[in-house]
Amino acid sequence: MEQQELGILDLLKIRGLDVTAKAKMLRHQHQKYDIGEMIRSDWLSVYQGHQSEPKFRDCEYIIVFIGDGGTRARFHGVYEILGERMATPED
Repeated sequence: MEQQELGILDLLKIRGLDVTAKAKMLRHQHQKYDIGEMIRSDWLSVYQGHQSEPKFRDCEYIIVFIGDGGTRARFHGVYEILGERMATPED
């Protein structure tokens, strides 16, 4: 019997994600901001929620990875896109 490899979408499907839903995969790694500190202080959702352009307009989910040096990344989670609004100066 031939062994098959599982990809990230296979694993997410096992966990209940509708893999036919519109989704984008993101890899967060930033020279200016410490992504690890954003995660520890619960600011990652705010960071990824503010985009200069509506990059997630056509998405139902974003699948998030955190850069781990070079081309490596660690899976962080799946976020459902709940809507879109224009940012205000108070945001």
